[in-house]
Amino acid sequence: MRVLAIQLKRIGDLILTTPSLNLLRDRHPGAMVDLILSENVSQLAPAITSVNPLVYSSLSQNIRLWRYLRREKFAACYDFTGTDRSALVTLLSGAPCRRTFRRVVERSSWRRLVYNELVESSVRENHTVDHYLDLVELERDRKRTLLPELKIPSNSTGKAEQILKGLGIANGNFFIVHPGSARIEKMWPPERWSQVIEHCTKTYLLPCLLTGGRAELEKAHVEKIISKVGDSPCYNLCGQTDLLTLGALIEQSRFLLGVDSAAVHLAGAFGIAHVVLYGPTNPFHWCSRNENATVLLAGHTKPLRKFETRHQKLPVANITTQQVILALKSRINTDPTLI
Repeated sequence: MRVLAIQLKRIGDLILTTPSLNLLRDRHPGAMVDLILSENVSQLAPAITSVNPLVYSSLSQNIRLWRYLRREKFAACYDFTGTDRSALVTLLSGAPCRRTFRRVVERSSWRRLVYNELVESSVRENHTVDHYLDLVELERDRKRTLLPELKIPSNSTGKAEQILKGLGIANGNFFIVHPGSARIEKMWPPERWSQVIEHCTKTYLLPCLLTGGRAELEKAHVEKIISKVGDSPCYNLCGQTDLLTLGALIEQSRFLLGVDSAAVHLAGAFGIAHVVLYGPTNPFHWCSRNENATVLLAGHTKPLRKFETRHQKLPVANITTQQVILALKSRINTDPTLI
């Protein structure tokens, strides 16, 4: 028996879907789960165990995928995405059970013809993990917290170890700052990051790895930070690693500091201590539920313990350098093994 799952959104969404994929296997014991994901996040596929990844690219290049969908016999299709593209894939699956969220069909008259099972789940009132879990099992035990799971392949771990060896850094004896994002409004001022890095390298006697994506916006942001760091041991790896190698570096680090981004979701999946800065994005929907996470939200002087479904969207620059330093100090005091 085969089951089809469709998640064509961003890296963070894909990571936060992994608890649902695990639940799918429980719901359909012995079934093979095929996971369709978009080409721009397909790097992560090898880290998602027990699924068969299928890549959705442009319409003109999907002929092989269409043939596969028509050839296989799917018992059920779960559409986590809710777009016209994912509706088309659902239709082609031919599964007798075709499930998505009710709000998806309310936005499009033709989508109502595709699905025969609709789930009531509020995006606004749920953490993203819970929202995706609702699609699989609405009546599950909500007292049980399911966390994202990833397993970095050994070849990516080897690449990370080679990078560290080239820098003269022993495994585990470093911290990561991932300051970038695809959205400029999430970025914290470079001079503040440099102050935090200088404090950490001198206080905890650990070198810093500055990581980021290949976008010019992120590269420029990281270059500004490193230009202000001075003589502290700080290495610019922005744009120099693939996603899985970045994940391997995060998994081996002592702790991570960053803004709401894929790197933070990776840290949460690996249980790495991390301090994350939020401004316009609401941590209620996206924050890591790992006990090693510390959340700073603009407009609040202390780390958040309780999250609200609505929040005032303030600039992330409202968070001070001292707040980040104190939040990290508190996290380290809670777990001295971090240093």
